[in-house]
Amino acid sequence: MRRWLVAVGVGAFALAGAVAATVGESTAGSVLGPVAAAVAVVAAAWVAYAGGGDRLGPLPAVESPVASDPPGARLNVALGSLVGRAHVELTPRGVRDALRRAATAVVSVREGVPGSVARERVDDGSWTEDAVAARYLASEWSLPESSVAERVRDALGVGGDRPVVVAARAAADAVAERAGIHGDGDAPSSSWFPPAAGLGAVPHTVSLPASAADGGGEASDGDGGEDASVGEDAGTVRRERARTGRYRGAGAFALVALGVGTFAGSPATAFAGAVAAAYVAWGGAASAPSVDLAVSRSLSTTDPDPGERVRVAVTVENVGDDALRECRVVDGVPAALSVVDGSARAHCSLASGDATSFEYVVEARRGVHAYEGALAVVTDRAGAIEERHVVHAPDELECVPPLGDATRDVPLREHTTRYAGNVDTDEGGSGLEFFGTREYRRGDPLSRVDWNRFARTGALSTVEFREERAASIVLVVDGRAAGYVAPDAGGPHALDRAVDAAGSLYDALVASGNRVGVAAVSTSECWLPPGSGRGHRERVRDLLATNPALSPVPAARNLRVTQSVDRLRRRIPDGAQVFFLTPLCDDRAATIARRFEAGGRAVTVLSPDPTLARTPSHRLARVGRRLRVTGLRGSGVRVVDWAWDEPLGVALSRTTVWGDGR
Repeated sequence: MRRWLVAVGVGAFALAGAVAATVGESTAGSVLGPVAAAVAVVAAAWVAYAGGGDRLGPLPAVESPVASDPPGARLNVALGSLVGRAHVELTPRGVRDALRRAATAVVSVREGVPGSVARERVDDGSWTEDAVAARYLASEWSLPESSVAERVRDALGVGGDRPVVVAARAAADAVAERAGIHGDGDAPSSSWFPPAAGLGAVPHTVSLPASAADGGGEASDGDGGEDASVGEDAGTVRRERARTGRYRGAGAFALVALGVGTFAGSPATAFAGAVAAAYVAWGGAASAPSVDLAVSRSLSTTDPDPGERVRVAVTVENVGDDALRECRVVDGVPAALSVVDGSARAHCSLASGDATSFEYVVEARRGVHAYEGALAVVTDRAGAIEERHVVHAPDELECVPPLGDATRDVPLREHTTRYAGNVDTDEGGSGLEFFGTREYRRGDPLSRVDWNRFARTGALSTVEFREERAASIVLVVDGRAAGYVAPDAGGPHALDRAVDAAGSLYDALVASGNRVGVAAVSTSECWLPPGSGRGHRERVRDLLATNPALSPVPAARNLRVTQSVDRLRRRIPDGAQVFFLTPLCDDRAATIARRFEAGGRAVTVLSPDPTLARTPSHRLARVGRRLRVTGLRGSGVRVVDWAWDEPLGVALSRTTVWGDGR
């Protein structure tokens, strides 16, 4: 391709010179001039439109960790969680059908009526005082036809919201109001329909930083689409290559100037176009240098405590023979860490044998954080070609926090096991809580004789206490992608809170004499059978901090977890109790809790609540979660509803007092 560009540039220069020497008055009237001008303008337009620019995209933003969305950030997912689907198609009719089903479910639960009765109230509009919402969800409503002018305004994104969008938003607010959820700021809602149908917004996406973990990745379909290949040095892998588009404007100018100069008989204009064409040809003929870099990294500590600041010093050396006139380096900061001081990137020129260094500080967070490489972006001397390389430089931070403060009075359900200990039963025996008295029997301990009664009546009787038996308990953390939700994008997500709670629960339950295990619902293996003791405690601590199933960032792929649930049901001992830690932000979480309960295990769901009430979409997500909590309690599953700004001990004590997890 570069040879063709050089040939075109030289030919254009020669043609422009000939035109400049021979152009005359008759040129404007010739056939060649208008044709040449038309071709040049069309070619210039194509160059300007299709030439592209920075086709590899921006550099990764490694300074901030991967953000977690609040439930309801995507309307189609929020609606899907209300109607038992993964998502709802964002069309006017699809949104209305989902809102009708949501309104029916809320009315049925709040008023305690059958679904058929609730559906009738939605059909006749008597379920809400909002007239707009009532008409929108009534059975006789039909989608109004849009005029041509409205469709044009919708396509351009001007003219305000359409009536159907206003009605849908009003219906969402009415459903939330009927469920007892009120707005806390009422910020603008996320998109209700795709751009072609009304309010449009770019779907939320999460971009993970580039790394060498994928072994080079797939080649970009850039200028020629070269596959990723290993260079001369095994430590440097070429990832992507594309043209930067820096010469796009010059190419368009060259074509227009040549055409206009030929048509108008202006040697100066034609010559300017020829010079621009030669400039473009020079840029196309340039080749990217051979890249051979070595990256070394120094960490102030490799086993920090949570929240501790770790200083990272990076040195990049050009060990190749070619000089790198423009080289940008971005260190591969692990996705879960944030840079709190300095910059994890550098912009430099490196002659052969030269090196550059930079420093930055990251804040430690629970988990194993692997540095797998640094991203180097190199351009040729003309700036026309950009190549991206990953330079392997493995390092690792391992942050293992303590299990947390032991939370006493963890509410266990009345359930007997084959172990002796502290689950309350309905039988009298040895224990701490008074159960009753009975007639004295030979052999009863003298310490349990009711001497006060003997002094009053002269009859011997024995005091019995409520018998306690130890529980075998398994703490199951919901490690699916649905657990990575948070009300604050920069703060901990629900999985982080679940892991912290699991550590606190473990200490409290083991201190009470129980045997406790830890597991996760995930596609990664995560299982530690119930036990106790110092060695078991250390294994629990390491599992909660370092197991891939409980990673601070979601896995790239979230496969089906049905096999994981079935495997856990087989592993959990018969008669064991299950604490299922999940935010309950999708129907699958409630299904998993019911499957554990159906297997003969007494299940307690500990659910941190990450939902918001800022927008109609957020409120719908909160409605869905509240319906799931109500449904689980109705089916006999205890649910500890743990508010986001509430200490764990407060939520557990409330459950202990009320006994039903309200």
